[in-house]
Amino acid sequence: MSTYINFSDIVIYTIILYFLYRGFFKVPKKYNDYIYRSIGYGMIFKKNKEIEILVQGLQDDRLTKYDMYGLFINISSLYYSKKDYANAITHFERGMDLINNEEFCFDKYYVKMLGCYILQGQKEKAIDLYNNLVPRQRYDIKFKKIETNFKFLDDLEKR
Repeated sequence: MSTYINFSDIVIYTIILYFLYRGFFKVPKKYNDYIYRSIGYGMIFKKNKEIEILVQGLQDDRLTKYDMYGLFINISSLYYSKKDYANAITHFERGMDLINNEEFCFDKYYVKMLGCYILQGQKEKAIDLYNNLVPRQRYDIKFKKIETNFKFLDDLEKR
């Protein structure tokens, strides 16, 4: 057996060390830093720490409202994956409040949140979100998926 280390091994070890440093030791200063650190904890199955890192990001004054929106949506998504729908809805609504009056791109997470409202028995909020998202087809055709999958909310509203 040889103790020879080839160049590709050094590159691989360097990349691994870089991601460990970036994910666990570097002081977060930007949105992506919080996301990478959160993902790092998620990869080692520490869901609560993953959420805690994102919540810390909400305290950072350097982040823009779009960054804050992203953190709220990521926190909401983590709660959703833990089947904690009440907290998922709370953080989703706080994020949506930041950008509700602006144009934003479709995200498949909106479909999950509509389902989450329905699972929690909050039909009125589901209808409000549906009515907020469907007209956004005028600038992003992907919002058509909302109308297609949740057409029954239109029928509920008319009753």
